[in-house]
Amino acid sequence: MVEIRWNYDNDANMTVAESDDKVLKAFFSIDDWEFVRHFYRAVLEEADVEYQNRRLDFEKSFVCLGIDDEETIIDKQSCLRSFSRLFDEMIMGANDDHHNIRYEVWWQVFTETNYQLKQKMELWG
Repeated sequence: MVEIRWNYDNDANMTVAESDDKVLKAFFSIDDWEFVRHFYRAVLEEADVEYQNRRLDFEKSFVCLGIDDEETIIDKQSCLRSFSRLFDEMIMGANDDHHNIRYEVWWQVFTETNYQLKQKMELWG
């Protein structure tokens, strides 16, 4: 569905996403730490959230992801797995690059939230 990796090549995007779905590709190509700060709790709590040009709307078994005026709908489990992969890449990339973001007040809560998200997905089987 979407492959996400840390971008070691340049500073344009921190993560690069590859997908046949252009919304997923754009949505998960992150250029701003504030995106993570605004989304991580909402993902775990399955709460709707919007930040700048991106939005996330949870329904019972699916999620609508939007960027600018485009949107796509995916099943909730796939969406949460994609966010977990994104968060993993952000954490590993920040560690590899010795990024100062790791010393921000919210960073520890973010990494713990990612762990909780993984635990939640394990319960699904």
